[in-house]
Amino acid sequence: MSRFAVALLLVTVIVGCAPRPGPAPETTAPAPPPTVPKRITVGVQSDFNQLATRLVRSGTASRPGVAEVEQLVHAGLSQTDDNGALQGVLAEAVPSTSNGLWQVFPDGRMETTWHIREGAAWHDGTPFTADDLVFTSTVGQDAEIPLFRNPNLALATRAYAADPRTLWSSGSSHSSTPIHSS
Repeated sequence: MSRFAVALLLVTVIVGCAPRPGPAPETTAPAPPPTVPKRITVGVQSDFNQLATRLVRSGTASRPGVAEVEQLVHAGLSQTDDNGALQGVLAEAVPSTSNGLWQVFPDGRMETTWHIREGAAWHDGTPFTADDLVFTSTVGQDAEIPLFRNPNLALATRAYAADPRTLWSSGSSHSSTPIHSS
């Protein structure tokens, strides 16, 4: 027998005697990757002292990049999109007369309902609730804390948490009475 034939026979025997792979073992879903804090890196071409423009002397808010960074850090119930329309951020929807979350009555009274988005939370994971909004409304109307006073709240007369994710408020176009929380 030639060497070639012997080598071919030997390879055939080795391959024939090699263990055959059995059925594939059942696979389990891979373990989820460990959770790590999310990080956003932002570069701007100007300096600014704080991330709340109303707490900084005038002129700072007009520096390039400040408004965008502030918007990232201080999420609100809603935000204006690139087309100038309000969109819900922490809220499921922006109250409007068409969706029934903003009601305007003939006598000038108004009622507004905000529904907080499921899973909305503070930076430490604590749930963001309607009670937080009642507190913010109360502080925003407090004449003794002018730094945080919000003129947009001047017409609100009452705000309360209907449940952990629902803020109800009422007001009037004629009122300057501070909010009464309940």
